[in-house]
Parts: sequence; structure tokens; C-alpha cells
Amino acid sequence: MAWAVLGAMFIGVAALVATLRDRVIIWQTWGTVANLLDRWRGTCTIKAMQARVIIPLEEFPEEGLFVEGEADGALFGIDNTGAQSVSPLSYSLEAQLYETELVLRGRVAATFRLRCDRCLREFDYEVELSELTISVDVKGKAAADVTEELREEVLLELPGYPKCEISGLECEINDTFCDFRLDKDPHSGVNSATPSGNSVWDALDDFPRK
Repeated sequence: MAWAVLGAMFIGVAALVATLRDRVIIWQTWGTVANLLDRWRGTCTIKAMQARVIIPLEEFPEEGLFVEGEADGALFGIDNTGAQSVSPLSYSLEAQLYETELVLRGRVAATFRLRCDRCLREFDYEVELSELTISVDVKGKAAADVTEELREEVLLELPGYPKCEISGLECEINDTFCDFRLDKDPHSGVNSATPSGNSVWDALDDFPRK
């Protein structure tokens, strides 16, 4: 009886070991396949929030590299009453290395909180560049920091004189004081031309001359 119990236990342990071994082999095989797929795709996904956008250049794949992730919005360096960064910089870029030149093509986006120059109301405005192309000199570098290049491209898209209309809102000044808008209808009936007739300087001619 005891031998039968021991035999059954031995068979059970052997089956368990075989199952665990098979699972380890499957896991190792899948890990290898996943690594091969990543190499084949040339994908570099930066999951954690980064302070800078840095692209590794060592062992750069000939077919190029796809880079995506997010960088802290503090990199824009703006935080005032007129404009504030309220989101990270998100990017999805195809990188191609040509000897000492790194070319990036793809999409970058970030959201800012602006203040209307008319009514002073704050509103959110997204800058999105879906067909961005930039070139960076990377001669002698092991990695390319493209933070400043991306930052400049985004900031150049911010309006110099923000108004509510660019975010789809209707400006309160237009609704309440429509006759005082700087961009009012030129046919409103208000005549801003100089009145016809004698010039006001003509009155000087009436003064007696010595």
C-alpha cells in the first residue's frame, strides 16, 4: 500500500515538473520571438514620462527606428498668465540615420492654456503637427537629444494674439460689445472719414496779419 502511494506521488511530481518545464520553454521562446519582432519592427517605445526626448544611435537599424512616448510639458519653459503648458509633449516619430544626419518625420502634439486678448478668458488650445520633418546633426554622438528642436517647432505654432475663436469658442466681447470690435463690419454705418469742407487750419487765415 505504501509503495503504491509513493508511486502515485512520484508520478504526480514528475508530471508537475514536466508541466513547469514546458511553460518555461514556452515563456523563453515567446520572449525570444518578441525580441525578434521588436528588432524587426525597429520600435523604441518610451513608456515612462521623460524630461528630454533622446534617441539612441548605437546599433541603429538600417531600416530606421520608430520612436514614441511623452515628455514633460515643463520643457516648454512657459508658465505665465498669457500662456501655460497643461499637457506633456506627445510624439510618434520615424527616425532615419544618414551617416551624420538624423531625420525625424511624424507627429508631435501638446496642449496649452491661453488667454484671449479681447475678453481675457482662458481656454485650452492644442498644437498638433501631423507632418513634422526635422533634421539633426549627430556627428560623433551616441544619442541625439532632439528636445529643443521639437520644442521650437511646437512653440512656433502658438498664435501671437490668441482669441477665443481659435478654440471653437465665441468671444464674450463680440456678443456684448459688437459695435466696438476691432474687426467689425466696415459697412456698419459709422463714417470715420474726415468731414468734407474747409480744413480746420483754414480758420487761421482769419487772424489779422501784421
